[in-house]
Amino acid sequence: HALKVVHMDQRDKKLFREYSLGMKQRLGLAAAMMHEPELLILDEPMNGLDPVGIHETRNYLLQLCKEKGTTIFISSHVLNEIEQLADVIGVINKGKMLEEADMQQLYRHNRRYVQFEVSDVNKAALVLERRFHISDYAVIDHGTLRLYDKLDCRAEINGGFVNEGIAVANVSICTGTLEDYFTKLVGGGGIG
Repeated sequence: HALKVVHMDQRDKKLFREYSLGMKQRLGLAAAMMHEPELLILDEPMNGLDPVGIHETRNYLLQLCKEKGTTIFISSHVLNEIEQLADVIGVINKGKMLEEADMQQLYRHNRRYVQFEVSDVNKAALVLERRFHISDYAVIDHGTLRLYDKLDCRAEINGGFVNEGIAVANVSICTGTLEDYFTKLVGGGGIG
C-alpha cells in the first residue's frame, strides 16, 4: 500500500543504490509511513523530486495530516515549499530556536506593501510624513521604500513624489514571504 501511494508499486525491482535521488526519496517516504505513525519526521522531503513528484508528495502529506491526524515535522531550507505545507513554523539558526509562529501570525508580520524605487529615499520619506501623514513605512536601502499604509493611494503618492522632484523608477505591490521573514530574523551574511 505504501509503495502504491508513492507511485512505486509498478516499478521494476532494483537495488536501492540503483534508484535516482527522487526514487530514493519516494521509497523513504513509503518506508516512513508504512506503519501509519502519529508523528512523521522528514528532512528535506522534496530534495531530488521532479515537479510532479513535489506536487504529489505535498498533496499526500497534506492529506495524511487531515485524514489520519498525523503530525509532520519537516526540516527544510526550501522555504516556499514550507510556506505551502506548514501550519506552524520554527526558525532555527546555529542550533537556536529564534522564533516559532503559526502561519496566521506570520502572514500578519508579512503583510502587503507597496514598494517604491525612488531617486531620493530621504526626501520621499519626508513627503510621506508631511504631505500624506503616513508613518507606517520602511526604508529598505538608498533607493527603496516600502509603504504599509494607504496602499490604495499609491497613484496619488507617486504623483506627490514626482511633484517634489523625486524620480520614481518603479512602483509594485508585494507581499512579504517566509524567505523575507527568515532573512530578517537571521540576518544576511552573504554567500559562503
